[in-house]
Amino acid sequence: AATIAEHDVEVVEAKWELNLDVIGQVIAGAVMLAHESPRHRLIRQTVVVGKSDDSALEWVCAKRGIRVVQLDLP
Repeated sequence: AATIAEHDVEVVEAKWELNLDVIGQVIAGAVMLAHESPRHRLIRQTVVVGKSDDSALEWVCAKRGIRVVQLDLP
């Protein structure tokens, strides 16, 4: 709790592809962290995916402030 009160933190969810589940998981993780640590500072949300080909879901992430990082996998 002391670390979260003194520093910005980032919740990262990693999955093979961007979908509703990964978006929900990163949001739920950030909300639960905020609830458990009421003195929190900034909580960033990031999803790391192997592929992302759904512009609508990317738009939802952008609107929610969720950063999407797509790995360049072979």
